[in-house]
Amino acid sequence: MASKTNLRRAQRATAAVEQAVSAAVRPLRNFGFPYRAPTIPRHVEIPPEISGLGAHYDTEWARRPLATAVRTVITEGPIRLAARKCPGDPVLRPSILSSAKTWM
Repeated sequence: MASKTNLRRAQRATAAVEQAVSAAVRPLRNFGFPYRAPTIPRHVEIPPEISGLGAHYDTEWARRPLATAVRTVITEGPIRLAARKCPGDPVLRPSILSSAKTWM
């Protein structure tokens, strides 16, 4: 008899969890395209997604003068200021900053 009551308790607990998950997911069902992948007809073949990461990363835009200038402003401005304000070993910190300048 004890196993039947435990089984019933487990069934009730599972039903409660299912109901809670269903209630939480219900609003998400009605969201459209920007929040969910679009529906695709069965007869349409989906082309493979081209990755822009790793070896396929496009660097052509990064070589432009505007991109170089923006990168320099960001590096020399807020990044360098944050690096100076970070607590750390005072002997080590200037050497890190000077080596960062040689990379650019």
